[in-house]
Amino acid sequence: RFGNNTMWKILGGLVAVASAKHVAPAATVQVNVNVKAPNGPEIAPNFVGFSIEVPSALGMMGSDGRNAAFASLLQQLHGQTVGPHAGPNLRLGGNSADQTCFVLEGTPPVGCTATINLTTLQAYRTFAETTAAAANISFVIDTNFGLTADPRLVATAHIRGLGTAGLWPWVRGVEIGNEMDIYAGHANIPGKPHHRNASYTFSEYMAEYKSFSAAYIEAGMPEDRLQGGTWAGDSWYPDIPQYLAAFGGAMNTMSLHKYARSTCNGGTVSIADMLADRSASGTMGKIAEAVKASPRGPPFVIGEGNSASCGGQNGVSNTFASALWAIDFLPALSKTGIRGMNFHGGPHGPYATIGFGPELEVHPLYSGLMVFSELVSNYSRWVDVNVTGATPAGSDPTCSTGILGGVSKSHVCCAAGCGTCGGTGCNGFPGGSASCCGGTIASANQSCSSHLPPCVPDIDYMSPVTAHASVSIADGTARVLLIAKQLNHGTTAPTQVNLCIAGVAATKAFVKTLVSSGGVAATKGVVFGGVTWDGSANGRPSGTPTVTTVHGDAHGPMETCFSLSLPPLSAMLLSVPL
Repeated sequence: RFGNNTMWKILGGLVAVASAKHVAPAATVQVNVNVKAPNGPEIAPNFVGFSIEVPSALGMMGSDGRNAAFASLLQQLHGQTVGPHAGPNLRLGGNSADQTCFVLEGTPPVGCTATINLTTLQAYRTFAETTAAAANISFVIDTNFGLTADPRLVATAHIRGLGTAGLWPWVRGVEIGNEMDIYAGHANIPGKPHHRNASYTFSEYMAEYKSFSAAYIEAGMPEDRLQGGTWAGDSWYPDIPQYLAAFGGAMNTMSLHKYARSTCNGGTVSIADMLADRSASGTMGKIAEAVKASPRGPPFVIGEGNSASCGGQNGVSNTFASALWAIDFLPALSKTGIRGMNFHGGPHGPYATIGFGPELEVHPLYSGLMVFSELVSNYSRWVDVNVTGATPAGSDPTCSTGILGGVSKSHVCCAAGCGTCGGTGCNGFPGGSASCCGGTIASANQSCSSHLPPCVPDIDYMSPVTAHASVSIADGTARVLLIAKQLNHGTTAPTQVNLCIAGVAATKAFVKTLVSSGGVAATKGVVFGGVTWDGSANGRPSGTPTVTTVHGDAHGPMETCFSLSLPPLSAMLLSVPL
């Protein structure tokens, strides 16, 4: 908890306003925003949701579905947008779904490591209908595809149970299994669940999916209720058009899984890894291609994801670094065409956004999700942002002026004129092999941190300032998020930012800040807009909500510039009336 004096000391000096200049002086980062031409569709107010393993679901919602603290935290995310609208989605699934069986009575089938029953489903309903009614939540229910290829032996009992419990009004989607694209790879690995044999193919999956989806309809699932996919990696992405052509008409969403980093198989993740650009915008290439390849299919969502797979990294996933990562990652994800993301975990473990052990613990990531939800509130759309002066002249560390290509779409940066980076015939693209072929560019090994494309990106690069902006016609507001997530190694000097917004006449902005009194590795002391969830027992924040008014200078009838000081390892959310 913070006393008022301490809170004001933290907030004081975060926003310094001087006479704005249209041309940024030396050592100032210039951020230009144009709110006159929004991009893409409206962003759903419930973009942020949660994914919870099946045996852990009641650990979050309460054994009887009456955990009011969890409901309060969901309602606060929901409340960022005014008026009636769909609230956060709770996806109940994961690896455990393929090992959990719904049992009405008697002995569970062989191979079930966990069971749920009608009482479990009734607790789900109590939470949605009563406890979290103000949050207007919905569920995605993952069902057991892994135990057997015959849906009638295990899975259809779960579907019938949803009807018996009267849960269908709150079930937005039903998933058939989890990460079956890696069933074959896990078949012969000791300790991994054995769901199919090592030769399991996409064609076999298609046949089984057809059988399961038909059986679910027969068992009482409403039509158009499937959430397709739930794939772990990108090996099946080329098959998405075929898959959606066959089943997309029965789906309301298509789910992919996305973790920025991984701690699987003994891997480790550092704070520097988490804050690197490639953990945010640098790994979106294949997801963007998958979405683009199926423009008439169901909306794509990230049904499960977080900072690092296999439970997250202690000392990283549960620190302020995760909040700074999330507020850069989520805008980049949304701009690919993804319509929502469920953060996996809870009630225990490093990457859990919200924990109960058994007392409530709100981790720093939650503050980041609140920042993002306000940035995209009231049916906002993205607008163009251009950041200059943050990198040395003659460099392009993030390949913003080129085309990422090669291994994992981040190995090399081809020249923009190539049209496509790498692949068959790349030596015939405009610019030739030196500009367009991954092997040639990699061999030249010119770092993008000191060269323009063609070059090799610095996988550990952290931009001094990143920025995202949105505009909401519904509430007549432009919002700009400035993020300083470059590790400062003890430097406390702020970055000077000259922010110019075209398309607004107002010369004042309302600012909230996201800061940590304990630094980037802190698990406590995170404050957004003057409030913190530290020590909360009921899910409500403490502190005094604080919004600072800053004044800028008009440059013509519809452009305003603000001169701002952005402290290291912090973020600033500005709201400007249109």
